[in-house]
Formats: sequence, structure tokens, C-alpha cells
Amino acid sequence: MRDRSYITEVQPDEGRYIIARLLTKALAVCVFALIIGIFADISNSNTLIAWAILSAVFLWVYTMLIVKTALSGGVIRSWGGCAFSLGSIVPWAFSAYLFFYRGLWRLSDLLDRFSWLIIGEAFVFVFMGYLLINALYPLSEIGRKVTEKTLRFKD
Repeated sequence: MRDRSYITEVQPDEGRYIIARLLTKALAVCVFALIIGIFADISNSNTLIAWAILSAVFLWVYTMLIVKTALSGGVIRSWGGCAFSLGSIVPWAFSAYLFFYRGLWRLSDLLDRFSWLIIGEAFVFVFMGYLLINALYPLSEIGRKVTEKTLRFKD
């Protein structure tokens, strides 16, 4: 039997505020990546646009699943919930794409020629990937705690 003495109870408004803050931070990165993909003259901008849109959609759905589970007080078992939870891998993969491929791998162009623009572009994408994963990890931890019933929204 599991010891439930460490259950954290938060007010529903406070819990929603924390989740909304993390979601806004992650969605801001997706929107910024979308704007860069549309207006900037970079290679493979269609890939960046597709990743940004998919990540924003799956972030929104995953967050709504967390809130719905937290407010219902129990784990909602369904194939759709399973699919949406697995869909949360898409924003994580997008952050890895931003950080490693668009950011760090972009620095390999410095071997051909030096440019401050390459360094700046790489820094922006590394920072965006970091911000996205920095918002995703606490969001997934909230989801895990809600599922394990160690975090509860009290009425």
C-alpha cells in the first residue's frame, strides 16, 4: 500500500495558473518558431513550420488532458487519452530539433566561414529549444503527479 501522506493539494485556480503559465511559455516558443519559419529566409523552413504547428496542437491537447484529469479526481482511461499522452513526445522532439539540429549543428557552418550571423542564429535556436524543454518538463511532472494522485485540486 502506498503512503499518501505526501499528497499535495492546491486550489484549482492556483493549479490552473501554474499550468497556464507553463503552457504559455511553451506555446510562445512554438509561435516564435512559426514566425521565423514563415518570414525568415532559412533552409527547410517548411519543416520548422510543420514542427511548430504540430507541437502547439499536441501541447494544447496534452495540457487539457492534464487539467481534465486533475479536475475529475481520477485517471481517465481511454485510447484517446493514451494517444494524446504519447503525442506529448512531439513537443519534446521539437525541442531536440531546435536545440541540436537547428542550434548546435548550425555551428558546423563555421568550419567553412566565420560569421556572427551563424553564431547568433545558432544561439537563438539553442535558447528556444532550452525554453521549450524547460516548460515541458514541469508540465509533464504535473501530469505524472496528477496521474499518480499525489497532486490534487481541492474544491
